[in-house]
Amino acid sequence: MNNKPTARQLAFEYLRRLSEELSPTDYLKRFEQLESEFSALLHSSGSNDKTTGLCDFLSRFCTKCKIDSQSRNR
Repeated sequence: MNNKPTARQLAFEYLRRLSEELSPTDYLKRFEQLESEFSALLHSSGSNDKTTGLCDFLSRFCTKCKIDSQSRNR
């Protein structure tokens, strides 16, 4: 049994949880972009690089993280 997520699964799950409304065209564009970025992160050399890369990538889209970083920069 293979429990490793694929780039496609990660992109789909990310968009499924997104609260903003996307048109079908925007959804497909975003899906392809996310799948490409997840694929690059999953194929990086070390497992620590993968974890750090995924966390950094996802934090760019996290609303709470954006608010926290903006308040720290003031």
